[in-house]
Amino acid sequence: MSRRLLTVALAATVVLTALPGAASAGTQTHRVHTPAGHVIQFHLRGTGGYRINVIANRRQGILVSATRGTAAAYYFPDGPTGGDRVDAKPPGIGVISVRFIANGHTRQLPAWQDCGGKGRTVRYGTVRGRIRLHGEGGYTEVEASRAKAKLFTWPSQNCRFPDDEPQRWTALFQAFHEAGPGLEDPTLELNVIRYARWARPPAREIVFKAFEYFFRDRMFVLREVSATANASTLMTPEAKTVPEHLVFAPPPPFNGTATLERTPESTFAWTGPLSVSLPGVGRRRLAGPEFESHYCALGTCFDQFLEEDG
Repeated sequence: MSRRLLTVALAATVVLTALPGAASAGTQTHRVHTPAGHVIQFHLRGTGGYRINVIANRRQGILVSATRGTAAAYYFPDGPTGGDRVDAKPPGIGVISVRFIANGHTRQLPAWQDCGGKGRTVRYGTVRGRIRLHGEGGYTEVEASRAKAKLFTWPSQNCRFPDDEPQRWTALFQAFHEAGPGLEDPTLELNVIRYARWARPPAREIVFKAFEYFFRDRMFVLREVSATANASTLMTPEAKTVPEHLVFAPPPPFNGTATLERTPESTFAWTGPLSVSLPGVGRRRLAGPEFESHYCALGTCFDQFLEEDG
């Protein structure tokens, strides 16, 4: 796995606060022991139509997210969390210093599907203290002294995970551009997936997703925008072979189109005015000579890398 994909995978692991669901029927499974969990979660309404979510996981750290439709920005700052307190100062976007206060209402939930052990406990209440967040460029803001909150706890679990998942896609394309060699340099990535007709969801659909991610002052930042469309938005003139000419035409919030085609030198060119606006940073180009690409279809894959100087 490349560094860029590994970084996103690690971020996705932190975002998840629940265990996976049931394994698909007929797949081989193996058992995994997962530790006990303790999570404080609350949300607020930010300006610009954004929903601000805060998840503090005692084992994995803090996640602050701002979401609106299919656009989202995720921030993973350092900060102590444990017991009933959450304290963090996400660099450049504000401060969170609150304490969870239970209101006496508690609910028991069953264990996750295909997991053994006792179920989960949800305690309801509020967080009180100081919450002040300011998105880059003012794309969203929120300031509050309290918010409704939940505290989830669960014991260690013994779960069954599938060894192999059925392949749900029939074509996969990735274009990526790394601004520099360091983790603090932003990486921009476009993923396009064409799903199989039997996949549920999203059967016979094309999913476009653009990411930008980097580290800043020991905080991981991930921005993304996605769109789902029908098969006509990924055109392959020679559908019976590995395409030498692909046309991508995603719907809004994406703008423009892009083309992948074989050049006379037997390399692949990724060109076009395709772009998208990401929360807090504005419009980003998603095609051009600075991008590398990866494409798989019909059992065959190719990679197009940039030539290194020297």
